[in-house]
Amino acid sequence: MGQKESTLKPIAVNYHFSRKCNYSCGFCFHTATSSDKLPLDQAKAVILQLSQAGCKKLNFAGGEPFLPDHTGKDNYLGEMVKYAKIECRFESVSIISNARFIKEEWMREYGRYLDMLGVSCDSALETTNKAIGRGKGDHTKHVKRAAELCHKYKIMFKLNTVVNSFNLEEDMSALVNEIKPMRWKIFQVLGVEGENNGVGAERDVGEFLISKEHFEAYVARHRHTVNNSDQIMKVEDNETMQASYVLVDEKGRFLDCSEGRKAPTRPILEVGVEAAWKELTSSKGGGFDAQAFERRDGRFDWTNRREAPGECGSGVGDGVIDIEDMGA
Repeated sequence: MGQKESTLKPIAVNYHFSRKCNYSCGFCFHTATSSDKLPLDQAKAVILQLSQAGCKKLNFAGGEPFLPDHTGKDNYLGEMVKYAKIECRFESVSIISNARFIKEEWMREYGRYLDMLGVSCDSALETTNKAIGRGKGDHTKHVKRAAELCHKYKIMFKLNTVVNSFNLEEDMSALVNEIKPMRWKIFQVLGVEGENNGVGAERDVGEFLISKEHFEAYVARHRHTVNNSDQIMKVEDNETMQASYVLVDEKGRFLDCSEGRKAPTRPILEVGVEAAWKELTSSKGGGFDAQAFERRDGRFDWTNRREAPGECGSGVGDGVIDIEDMGA
């Protein structure tokens, strides 16, 4: 690997601060194996240490970040987003959500600190979403509402879709064209030992798995029917996904996904980012694939071009190449 910045420090991080979720997607690769969540002051300490170590982009993921547990009295999620953007000066702060609990009141108060919101939706058909485990028949309603709020509050909006055996033959074009994401990220469903595959797993991904050829056919079909497909479609098969993301879990530990499972390092708050990062990248599988990160355009113009940090001005960051997030 060449000694680019991303090989020397965790430049873009997904912070899975909680595993709790209101949905039960059958292929989920970050399941509710614990109900832990760091106290807000400790979560902020993790965020601060990541910024001090050179991290430029922070994506909050779950579980489901907008659960009432995280947006209630102490507004845990909102305060982390605000702290990351204003105090730690991250270039980009984003969230990936299933959209069920996104409220305009939250957007009105905290949307100014958010560069991008990603929403997960695998089908335009509610029968398929229900079969997968995404909601009870009203998922696309919440997705459309989230898109509307992002457009209203000048937040970049992105769509995530996991292609699997349940939606493989479907057409998402009309929904994608309606909600107008600035990026549509398309993942091949992935098996992760201990999460959705193998002994102790909360889910069984087996019935959802598809071949790379079937995945590529889904992608090719949509390239002809999605508006601006060359610009907005971003495709990741299993090989690209597996170790090209830097994940921090609910206990503030890096997760090593390079050998098909999620092996935690020691906590950042105990040993510091440098020691935990070294532990991750010196693992047998390498911990983090910087070349795959670069190939999938993990480094991009990820800042929302507002008038000033924290303002809901005009402009939504034209020219963004990609977003670094998974989950929900």
